[in-house]
Amino acid sequence: MTVNAGDFNGNGTDDLISRRTDGTLWFHDGTGSGSFRTAVKIGSGWGIYSQLVGGQDFNNDGRPDVLARKTDGTLWFYAGTGRVSSDTEGYKPAVRIGSGWNIYDIMVSPGDFSGDARPDLIARKADGTLWLYQGTGRSDNLLGTPVRIGTGWNTFDMITGAGDYTGNGKADLLARKADGTLWLYEGTGNASATNPGYTPGRSISKGWSAYADVIGASDFNSDRRTDLVGFKSDGTLWFFAGTPMNDNGYKPATRIATTGWQNYDILLSPGTFNSGSTNDLIGRKKDGTLWFHNGDGKGGYGKAVKIGSRGWNAFTQILAPGDFNGDGKPDLLARHTDGSLWFYAGTGTVSTTSEGYKPGRKIGNGGWQNFDRLLTPGDYNGDGKPDLLGSKADGTLWLWAGTGTITKTNEGYTKALKIGNGGWQNFTQIITPGDFNGDKRTDLIARKPDGTLLFYAGTGKASTTNQGYTPARTIGTGFNIYTTILGPNDTTGDGKPDLLATRTDGSLWHYTGTGMPTTPGHKTPTTAGKL
Repeated sequence: MTVNAGDFNGNGTDDLISRRTDGTLWFHDGTGSGSFRTAVKIGSGWGIYSQLVGGQDFNNDGRPDVLARKTDGTLWFYAGTGRVSSDTEGYKPAVRIGSGWNIYDIMVSPGDFSGDARPDLIARKADGTLWLYQGTGRSDNLLGTPVRIGTGWNTFDMITGAGDYTGNGKADLLARKADGTLWLYEGTGNASATNPGYTPGRSISKGWSAYADVIGASDFNSDRRTDLVGFKSDGTLWFFAGTPMNDNGYKPATRIATTGWQNYDILLSPGTFNSGSTNDLIGRKKDGTLWFHNGDGKGGYGKAVKIGSRGWNAFTQILAPGDFNGDGKPDLLARHTDGSLWFYAGTGTVSTTSEGYKPGRKIGNGGWQNFDRLLTPGDYNGDGKPDLLGSKADGTLWLWAGTGTITKTNEGYTKALKIGNGGWQNFTQIITPGDFNGDKRTDLIARKPDGTLLFYAGTGKASTTNQGYTPARTIGTGFNIYTTILGPNDTTGDGKPDLLATRTDGSLWHYTGTGMPTTPGHKTPTTAGKL
């Protein structure tokens, strides 16, 4: 039995502890380069324990501890001393902290799984239910009341606490199936009685049936990424260096225009507005005129063409919903200062005789002013028709499912459905980038006042019981230097959605999209010694 020990001897590198068949306990000092020094015996009589959990500072004294379960189901706590030497084994005498723990066949600690800055314990019962014990940080009562956070986990023959495996600041879980596939469950950082604390699992690599066990939750090569160590039945250790797992979805910014874009107070991407093969831009100037920029298919835009005379400043928002009426041409929507909603059917032609849209018609009589922002994400609920989103000042998010038809009796959308209970008022901008991560579902990106960019992967299943997006993950910082950020879809012809942003100096910046490719999060294994 081998477990993560954290920096057990206080020398700045992460270590391992193993229990041999004769009941002796051994300390494996990490070198900080993915291998371990010669094992040192630090205990005997540990054969009475059927499970060990290490690597976490459960009593909040700054030193990693060890939890051990006896075969009779009692749980014992060994406070770490932070020092392993000739006169100290690295831990204080055991203290009994519970009984009845033999109902669990697996016990792990991923770190802080509940988001309260204290390490937690996760345990699985034979029936496949998963239970969370929140750490308290108090030596007199280390673990809180158990809360069930999952079912069906008996499909796995191994579960390990992965620490922050994905690099998003939240503790994760890894689990292995009998076929040798390794599954990642990304932690959300808010596990509780009403929230499991993780997103749906996904397989990230194969071939793990060769290992008797896998250990995570530590940085064994000191590169600030969480690594894995697997050990085989012959006692050999194998080191898997952690790698960046999640691409942020874009390459470094390129300035594609030096000035002029500060003249627009509204900027939107209507798609291929003039029936070409490139995605275009439309901007409104402060004098109420509307201007069209033809995309060049290389991430740039042509000279502005006026497509609307003064009067567009009667609208508080102008939106590009895509083909909202189902005629195959991109359209425009606009919200009037009186709260009414107007539809402008696209013609697919911008020329000296055509502005690219037909005269407006009212499709919403009022009440739209109750939303602080309206959004046009495209097909958000997966039914093939463009939808609308709106957020209120109270932070709630609302969905209007598009019908794909606008007639005298059909406004083009159904009744509003609340899909977000709060928090959306905390963003300075919400961007609709299309399918930003390449999974064929429409996503959302939101910017905080401090410039942090958050990505919400769409599920394509928005309904009364599904908000339509997964928990957010950070994909960037420093974006508060921009006045406007928008998702113009694919502007370079590589099939991946891009981002555009404007600065106060009028410059225009382009972020080439990557499609958010993922990796297993680890490199090919290297030998790391023997137990």
